[in-house]
Amino acid sequence: EAQGFVHTVIDAAGARKAALLVGLIWGVWHWPGDLLAMKLDPEMSILSLLVRLVSACALSVLLAWVTLRSGSVWPAAIGHGMFNATTLLSWNLLKGPANMLLGPQSSGLIGGMGYLVLALILFFSLRAFAGRNEVGLENIRAKEYSTLV
Repeated sequence: EAQGFVHTVIDAAGARKAALLVGLIWGVWHWPGDLLAMKLDPEMSILSLLVRLVSACALSVLLAWVTLRSGSVWPAAIGHGMFNATTLLSWNLLKGPANMLLGPQSSGLIGGMGYLVLALILFFSLRAFAGRNEVGLENIRAKEYSTLV
């Protein structure tokens, strides 16, 4: 039944809004761990909570896009695992404490810049989240326009 609920949300809100909603929920879900890290590291900025939201929304857009395009959750599951692996790898390679706000882990601003840029491109692309009917309408409109010009 959960899959039916997700499809209902996507149909009602659209894939873009649903991806952002999932990203917001996902980011807030991670806040208890972030708050604990702040308690252990007093130099950690409260802004890292905002960075967590931006990072989660960007990754949510990317994973939603790959799921919709592939028709399977497996590429998104692998992508999520790779994202986590790159974050853990960067923590293990650091000689000092990680800066949760800037990076270098993929959830920081610098480490996650590539994810963020790609997510913005996909999010604002007219065709990236378009359903088959919408893409078909765009093609028809483009052909009609080209015949007029």
